[in-house]
Amino acid sequence: MIPFSDSPRLNHGRPILTITVICLVSLVFLIQIAVSRFGIIFGSDTTQSIGFLYRWGFIPRELATGVAYLNLNTPTGSINIESYVPTWLTMVTSLFLHGGATHFLGNMLFLWVFGDNVEHRLGIFRYLALYFITGVAAAITHYLMDPTSGTVLVGASGAISGVMGAYVLLFPHNKVRVLFMMVLITIAEIRAIYVLGLWFLWQAFQALLQLGVSTNVQVAFMAHVGGFLAGMLFAGIFTNVLLQRRK
Repeated sequence: MIPFSDSPRLNHGRPILTITVICLVSLVFLIQIAVSRFGIIFGSDTTQSIGFLYRWGFIPRELATGVAYLNLNTPTGSINIESYVPTWLTMVTSLFLHGGATHFLGNMLFLWVFGDNVEHRLGIFRYLALYFITGVAAAITHYLMDPTSGTVLVGASGAISGVMGAYVLLFPHNKVRVLFMMVLITIAEIRAIYVLGLWFLWQAFQALLQLGVSTNVQVAFMAHVGGFLAGMLFAGIFTNVLLQRRK
């Protein structure tokens, strides 16, 4: 199930911040491609690429122990992963990294579909706050799942989950065009509350399956859950403030 557009769209001009974020993340991904010598596209990361992810990504154990990793031992040798920023700040820098082309393209598609209406409804500054607050909330949720994990967390998924959480609260009855690719390729229009509701339930189910085995998984589903709930909370507070002002 792949959402690729929504309606109606709020007609308030171009979503400047959404476009800016997509451009920045795309620029970072181009750097990752160069560092990995195109390995990240074909699933064959180099030691330089792995080092790049661990240097700028969020590692829960670093925050739990207060000790930053300096080296990572791999079958091909030791990699220097000393970070250029404090551990707490990697919860932000990790939002601009991705583990592969599919990861990157999927996130950018979801942000493009759901980001514009949320940006127009909240305004640029509130939308910026939503993006980074929910992204950090997602990282903290992932951290609480297993503070001893030495697996690096990367990706804009947590922040984009926050945007989706805000979207389902602000535009529950919008129609989302979804591409289904099962036996037949089909396009359907479904209300956002059903599309995003089913998406959230699937993320929560997968997150529950990860309990106790978080170091052996490739997708941080708990971060998606935390980001989505934080986005709903943010949008709920915003909506309540607007109602109070109108009274």
